[in-house]
Amino acid sequence: MRRCRDWYATGKKLALENQTGLYVTPPYLFAGADDSDNTFGQTCTAPLIDPRTNEHVGQTLVDFVSQAIFTALEEGNNTKLAPGGFPFVITGLVDMTGADTVIGPGFSLKVDPSIPIGDVVLPFDNPCPGSDCTYRSDFEEIRERMQNGESGSASFVRTTLDGSLETVHVAFAPIKANVFVPVNGSDFSRGVNVSEFLVYSLALAETEEGLLAPFAKVESEIHKTIGIAIGVLACVIILSTAFVIYISNRITVSMTEPMIYLLQLIQHINK
Repeated sequence: MRRCRDWYATGKKLALENQTGLYVTPPYLFAGADDSDNTFGQTCTAPLIDPRTNEHVGQTLVDFVSQAIFTALEEGNNTKLAPGGFPFVITGLVDMTGADTVIGPGFSLKVDPSIPIGDVVLPFDNPCPGSDCTYRSDFEEIRERMQNGESGSASFVRTTLDGSLETVHVAFAPIKANVFVPVNGSDFSRGVNVSEFLVYSLALAETEEGLLAPFAKVESEIHKTIGIAIGVLACVIILSTAFVIYISNRITVSMTEPMIYLLQLIQHINK
């Protein structure tokens, strides 16, 4: 019931502020689902506006299953990331509690309700406003860009469980849907206006260590190969040097022996 009140209040607030005609909630576990049920759903709600008075009179509410999103981004399926990497998905708008997480690292709707994505991605950094919130502030700038419907890439630093710092690189893009808004709610013959609405924003995050790990492995193999090549080359050089010395010695001997014999012969004649 509390969730429904939050959704209604959020949808009404957005409608009165003329921010959007549609609001998609963070995901939730369907009521009555047991521990073995992994069926998650979300709700989209749109305002009902009296066309004569322009007053908000209510909200439409539609529940839908978003399990396909979770399945597509599960590790080992279609999303291949380096060790330490993770995907996360947020809604286009936050609810009344500030929650916007759809998917995040270590986040499970079975354990916790939806929470702000900053609490999921940076659990060991202080939220802003507060002291020592630089890392959280940098991430919040990325979140704002995502919820503004931007696409791009960025990086941020976060604190890990052992207190060390970790650099994370993230690429993100919006997921949009067409929204049809009546030109005149009291006259359907006037048609509708079509506009794009940000439903989700998807991000793929990779830690710097995870990105460099394959290159470190390749570097080790390259050093090993270079070591073997240097050893083989050294052997070749040594053998080549020995062969040249041997040939030079044979040539020298073959040239000097006749000359020595000739010298001895001349000396014998002179006697």
